[in-house]
Amino acid sequence: VHDQVHLDNIQLNYQMGFGDTQAFLEKYNKSNETITLFGSTKYMIPYATYITVIWAVVLLAWYLIGLPIGINTLPGVTYGA
Repeated sequence: VHDQVHLDNIQLNYQMGFGDTQAFLEKYNKSNETITLFGSTKYMIPYATYITVIWAVVLLAWYLIGLPIGINTLPGVTYGA
């Protein structure tokens, strides 16, 4: 029973978040088309791609500068360790 309640709450949270996203997209929608789940995803794909590329560049720069990635770690790749 606990697992079922937990899964239902997760689904409820997703639905609540989609409602907020859908309301925002409908407010600024310039076409007369209805916004659907797949339509909202279509609008968000470019932003997700940009963020992923920017983070990859930041992580690569962090690595190339030689900064440590965490506590008690060596910067970069260690060979022959």
